[in-house]
Amino acid sequence: MKKALNFVFSLCSIIVMLSLCAYAIHDMQSAEGVGFFFCLMLNAPSRVPFDIATDIIFFALLVALLFIPVMAVKERSIHDFSLFLITYIALMPSISTAYVLGLFRSLDAFKPYLDTEFLTTEFIHHFRIEIPLIVLLCGVNYVIKNIKPEKSDWIMMICAFIAILVSIPFPGLYYLASFIASYLFIIVLFKSMKKLPGKLWLLHVVFFFTAVYRIITVCQAYTL
Repeated sequence: MKKALNFVFSLCSIIVMLSLCAYAIHDMQSAEGVGFFFCLMLNAPSRVPFDIATDIIFFALLVALLFIPVMAVKERSIHDFSLFLITYIALMPSISTAYVLGLFRSLDAFKPYLDTEFLTTEFIHHFRIEIPLIVLLCGVNYVIKNIKPEKSDWIMMICAFIAILVSIPFPGLYYLASFIASYLFIIVLFKSMKKLPGKLWLLHVVFFFTAVYRIITVCQAYTL
């Protein structure tokens, strides 16, 4: 019975979250004119096919980012995908679709200069939420189960810090570096949470409603 309820709740949360994500992606890219940009570039009579294609591409990228870490762990389940999904949405910084397009359109993001205020603002949230949570859960795992972080966890955290350090002279890359660092930190956090699934139900609930709130906030910011 418990497994059946867990499956139902996990499936429902996946459907709700992915549906909201699909709507948010459409809302953002249509407001920023990503599909419209390609429509104008190709002198097409309607932007609708380009908006649909853009929605599909960005949603497929999102699903790939969600599936890769889950598929890499052993004994994966629908609950694991649901857990990573809500953790990802709750903690990942949102990244503009126009910003992603801009990285391929010009080299402005690679112009070197230093913006200390922007750098501090963009990267400080890693040390407010993600890193403290990782330290807390790793400590709990060590105390309760005598489980230490794996070598791969240390490698991902080091890579996250390297991504931040490399981008310091390039303010145009801060959003991208912050996104990459957050993604790696969240994978480590997910692996730590997976080791204590039954004891973290309250955190799961908090992440779920935080994820819903963040999607609503993004939609409010970009609604036409």
